[in-house]
Amino acid sequence: MKLLHSTRAGRNEPRLAALRELYRISERERPPEARGRQLLRSWLPPGQLETFDKEGYLDVVGSATGRSYRIYYSTVSNIRELNDAGAPVEGGCFFPAAALPIGDVVLAQKIILEDDEPRALAIANRFASTSRPIQPDDVPRARR
Repeated sequence: MKLLHSTRAGRNEPRLAALRELYRISERERPPEARGRQLLRSWLPPGQLETFDKEGYLDVVGSATGRSYRIYYSTVSNIRELNDAGAPVEGGCFFPAAALPIGDVVLAQKIILEDDEPRALAIANRFASTSRPIQPDDVPRARR
């Protein structure tokens, strides 16, 4: 039985090597935006993931104040502080210095609000809340 197993394993080795290489190539060629979104989704608990998939945002609770924040899947003016009724009361925006895919930025925003809210608020640009965040298509191409 062992001999049969090792013979089969030897025959399948080239196939496995080819599959591994195909996977490596597909990961390298997959757009950063897709990888960023996948990473974000892998960090979300079931309730947040469901809301994110349905609505395009996730709600988080600040680590220090217990305030609720809504983070939209965007990198421009995408955070809203919510009142007790769930209505936006103030907007905020902060993001990493490096140019990153949207999913990576949203994940970083989620983590810092949930783990170090005072630091996030200290660096955030605040503004009067609007009904929706600015989308990348709203920004003129010359300013991108």
